[in-house]
Amino acid sequence: KESILLRTKKLKGLHVKKILPLLKLIKFSCGIKEVVKTLNKNNCHTMLISGGYDIIANPIGQKIGFKEIISNKLQLNENKITGDLKNNIIDREGKLSYFKKRVKENKIDINKTIAVGDGDNDISMLKYSSLGIAWKAYPKVKKIAKVSLNKSLKSILFFQGYKDKDIINN
Repeated sequence: KESILLRTKKLKGLHVKKILPLLKLIKFSCGIKEVVKTLNKNNCHTMLISGGYDIIANPIGQKIGFKEIISNKLQLNENKITGDLKNNIIDREGKLSYFKKRVKENKIDINKTIAVGDGDNDISMLKYSSLGIAWKAYPKVKKIAKVSLNKSLKSILFFQGYKDKDIINN
């Protein structure tokens, strides 16, 4: 928690228009759009639970097509970052808490859940889900995950029984 709070304080006074151009520099992980589009079409609940900030996570998550996006919400005043957050901190515990809450609220069978992550703040969520997948992850994350991927996220669809013909391409 202290890490995100410290990083947020360092952003104090920064105008949002200085951050938005960074969106153009973000490259999507191989296969992510196909995975999300295919799962959405098949009535799955797709969520991006990010420990990052809403001003980046929301437009990226929307562009990919996630049904739901949760992240740390920056408090703004006249389009400048105040150095504070509006919501509960989305850290390791926050990610797990939100994941559990949404699984329960959407009446999703825990045995049909998948979580994908790369960092320490994803570990609890990966352990809790039925299939925890490490994506280009740190060694500590790879160690606890049931599966580790490095090439394409489309493998997630194959694990679920989808065939190439079922996958919605860009």
